[in-house]
Amino acid sequence: MSGPRRRHVPSWLLGLALLALWTPPAFAAADRVAIVVGNAAYLQAPLDNPLNDSNAVAGAIQDLGFSTVILQDADAARMRQDMLGAIVGAKGADLVVFYYAGHGVQSGGINYLLPVDSRIASKADIEAQGLPLNAIVDAMGRAGIETGLIFLDACRSNPAAEEGIVEPGLAFMEQSVGEMVISYAASAGAVAYDGDGPNSPYSQALTEALDEPGLDIYGIMRKVRGRVREMTEGRQIPWVSGSVERKIVLNRDSSAGFREAAAFDPADPNWLDDTRWQTIATRSNPALFTQFLDDFPTSRYAVLARKRLEEAATLGRQAIPVNLAYPETPAAAEDRLIDPLAERITACDRLAAGNRDPLRIVPGVPLQRLDAQEAILACTGDLAAHPDEPRLLYQLARALSHAERWREASHFAGLAAERGYPDAYALLAWMSAEGHGVEAEPRRAVALWRRGAELGSPNARANLGRSYRDGFGVDVSMPDALHWFRLAALTGEMIAADDLGNLYKKGESIAADPAKALDWYNLGASLGSSNAMTNLGSLYRDGVGVERDARMAKHWYERASDEGNRFAPFHLARLLLAEDAKANAVEALNLFLLAGNRGFAEGFTRAAKLYAEAEGADRRLEEAYFFASLARGSGDPKAAAVLKKLQGTLDPAALGAAEAKADLWLAQNGDMLRINRFAK
Repeated sequence: MSGPRRRHVPSWLLGLALLALWTPPAFAAADRVAIVVGNAAYLQAPLDNPLNDSNAVAGAIQDLGFSTVILQDADAARMRQDMLGAIVGAKGADLVVFYYAGHGVQSGGINYLLPVDSRIASKADIEAQGLPLNAIVDAMGRAGIETGLIFLDACRSNPAAEEGIVEPGLAFMEQSVGEMVISYAASAGAVAYDGDGPNSPYSQALTEALDEPGLDIYGIMRKVRGRVREMTEGRQIPWVSGSVERKIVLNRDSSAGFREAAAFDPADPNWLDDTRWQTIATRSNPALFTQFLDDFPTSRYAVLARKRLEEAATLGRQAIPVNLAYPETPAAAEDRLIDPLAERITACDRLAAGNRDPLRIVPGVPLQRLDAQEAILACTGDLAAHPDEPRLLYQLARALSHAERWREASHFAGLAAERGYPDAYALLAWMSAEGHGVEAEPRRAVALWRRGAELGSPNARANLGRSYRDGFGVDVSMPDALHWFRLAALTGEMIAADDLGNLYKKGESIAADPAKALDWYNLGASLGSSNAMTNLGSLYRDGVGVERDARMAKHWYERASDEGNRFAPFHLARLLLAEDAKANAVEALNLFLLAGNRGFAEGFTRAAKLYAEAEGADRRLEEAYFFASLARGSGDPKAAAVLKKLQGTLDPAALGAAEAKADLWLAQNGDMLRINRFAK
């Protein structure tokens, strides 16, 4: 006969009990506290970036005057005692920020953060070894914290020994204790990217938002959501739950008085250390000033750097490592990386090289993934050793333009252009066209694009083609537009291939030629253009230039959607509804919502109509009004008619609840429209 069955007690409950016997760290009555955790060295499924992520976030938030605790590669004991204990130690704090980078999973609708010594072979192991998110929320509540912000960069990959043990992504929690907001790196059930660079998209977006003065909590959430969506091209969309009533600004710009550097003077021979100093002058991380002294030991700012190190020591600020390199990429793994050039690769190349630059010596960083601050640090250091290298000069200019430091960007791009660097002309032309740092001069922009195009820049060729097409700085000339578009497309500029497809499909200013449109869209798709993929889907759907083929249309819409395109899910949903509206209603609804969340507001309008026109229990009028309100707030003019119709079917209380829900969502996440930047 078997003995009595023992009930398993999750380890985190034991941890909470032990906290009653443990003295938490004292924060000297700090009103702003941050607990930053980065777990990477897992026994199962180790991760590349959480240590870099936690260092970056800790550095950014320490700059804002938060008392900061950093835990890295924490095992179960440290997560129970040190992590939860730090939260309890913040008792009575006005604001506590908790950031976690590492593995996180959901099981049975409950979210768990995993210590590095966890071994997950079953669902029971998750409960036994993971720390529930609820434990963190409860600890904040018991500590009497006024406002809590939780940032979860956690749902990165499958940490279990086998597939099927954990559910994908994290589950959303509703409002919990007091004023609290939880920001998830990805939407419910979706996986967040660890990133192919030194930091995850989410942590990079968060550090950028924290660096911007004057943003309140919701402003930070909107900024993070928009940047992650931009960096991942719509593949990852952060989400927010909870709410706060108070307007709390994290970056009060209290360190503005530390900006001792003079205004940038391109005539000054010390331009490199000027640029570096302007980048670090408001930061608090001692490692940055030590690095400055290593790179520029004779700089006029050396005395100030030593002073900042003394201040940091007096204030007890931590020296947080700064990682200035993408993960190493073997030369053989990238056909554009030429073996003899491998020894020339610098941190500046890995952080700032343009992914469309024909003279790059590494795969390059898409502009939307560029971390401007880290790139500027790396490039100024590498240029200190190689001051006349045009590739490095251009890459520094690229990073400075991304940071909207236009005078410096123009200076360094000009130096690169003087040395014959093709894409430097493209960058100078773009700044001249847009009026960044200078008065907008279309004719000068065209002249610069022309010089870059003649030197072989696909980017300059594409923009020169657009100038002739649109009459920007030159007279309209379709033969010239086609000439430069073709040269750009045939040298790898995917946007130019899509532009050519559009010209031949629409037949505007030239004779329509569906067959040529198909050819150019195919080239654009092969180069990775999700817009070209979407356009191919529409050609097959409508039978333009090719026989109508719903299967091929679906194939291309799915390919484009997988690449993050915001229009493709919308068109795919319409295709599915045309095939079988009843059978495909749920899938179509999810696709419309995906399109809306990626920035195509009409997706929300169509989702609202599906909810409003459904039958029986599937008809949800409040949800319909909510999504139509999101569409209106995001700029879709078609939403007004849907809202007007619904107003006659809902009582005032339901209308008020739906409108309040939409207002909160828009406050936290922002409207879904994002203006695409002119090609750089």
